Amino acid sequence: MSKMGVSTIRSYKGAQIFEAVGLGEELIDRYFPGTPSRIGGIGLSEIAAESNARHGAAFGGNAGPQGLESGGKYHYREFSEKHLLSPPRWRCCRRRLGKTIRRVFAQYSAHVNNVSANLCTLRGLFSFKQAASVPLDQVEPGESIVKRFVTSAMSFGSISKDAHETLAIAMNRLGAASNSGEGGEDRERYVPLANGDSA
Repeated sequence: MSKMGVSTIRSYKGAQIFEAVGLGEELIDRYFPGTPSRIGGIGLSEIAAESNARHGAAFGGNAGPQGLESGGKYHYREFSEKHLLSPPRWRCCRRRLGKTIRRVFAQYSAHVNNVSANLCTLRGLFSFKQAASVPLDQVEPGESIVKRFVTSAMSFGSISKDAHETLAIAMNRLGAASNSGEGGEDRERYVPLANGDSA
């Protein structure tokens, strides 16, 4: 929720700004009407089965000497939930590259590109379809596409003043939009620069 730029819980209630991932149509229609759920998914019976399994693991005497399994949701655990940032991937990043840069990068790429086998992301479940090429004379020119670009609201707490102004200059050169996120700007930014740019 913190990534959506809405600052109070009250603003989220009934706002329909979420998209459900992995919830079935019947469940959505009954409990979250109007919420998009493009890939479908589980219903009440599956949720009940998962809840009963967790309850059974906690209270059924099957926890074992180490206690309950962590599941690995928040911290990487071998034989638990898959993580995109796994120890093998970090090892590739940390190695001294030197003359082995191609080999190490190939290993790293193999881990990253293997998400479809590990099912860590929705993206990993998709594949490309072969499609007919679009003739270039039917493609919108870049000069008009960039006019729809926008730098979203970013406060000076997240990026520096210089970075903020550089983004604004770039968007102004493109004829696109930038957003300060600060509720106003220093008056000096409204004065055109010597070269004609606007920050």
